[in-house]
Amino acid sequence: MYVIAVTLALVASLETLLSQEALKKLKSQTPSPSPDKEMRAQGVGNMLSGFLGGLPITAVIVRSSVNVNAGARSKVSILLHGVLLLLCGVFFSDLLNVIPLASLAAVLLYTGYKLASPALFAVQWRMGLAHFVPFIVTVGGIIVFGMLAGIAIGLMAQVLCSTYKSHHNALQLAQYDDHYVVRFHQNLTFLHNPRLQSLLAQIPDNCVVIAECDNAEYIDPDVRAMLADFGASAATRGITLNRWPV
Repeated sequence: MYVIAVTLALVASLETLLSQEALKKLKSQTPSPSPDKEMRAQGVGNMLSGFLGGLPITAVIVRSSVNVNAGARSKVSILLHGVLLLLCGVFFSDLLNVIPLASLAAVLLYTGYKLASPALFAVQWRMGLAHFVPFIVTVGGIIVFGMLAGIAIGLMAQVLCSTYKSHHNALQLAQYDDHYVVRFHQNLTFLHNPRLQSLLAQIPDNCVVIAECDNAEYIDPDVRAMLADFGASAATRGITLNRWPV
């Protein structure tokens, strides 16, 4: 029971916050809506709904986007929407059950198409793989596993892509004739060892190697050990080291 309650709370909270962010992109608002205020209102509303035996309450981007497309300009549209839903649920529940599911599905498909047109995928693709991969993974995860699992999968994909990009850019090797410059752009951990080993393997014999590590305030002992091994073999290979960190 508690697992179901926590799951509902997470799904409702995430859907509300995501809907609010999407609504900001559909229509600019001054002042900008407060996520904290929205979550407090949703919490109070869910408690009252639970006491009355009602269903969980959450914001849904489909309803909000319909209001925007209909020309809504104030919070009155949201209140009117809620009042109409209440009246229909109390007095016209039998009529609601008569509405064909195919008609409701068509409305949802049309609204979803307007929110996520094919052009959006092209825009995400042009922003690069590091941005497109988490985007498409999140979309696929939500479709296959549901919103909560899809968002979790998308977050993991974003973390992996960001970690790879960060580690790939942390170390760079530049060549100027027979001089090679190894640049450390950030603190180095053991996770950077494969990248460092790959760069050091590209350095030939009988050259000058310069290290630029001003931006690296911390170098992991494992990284230092690899640098020390390279430094120990440098003399036998005719490599001159300059500003080597170990």
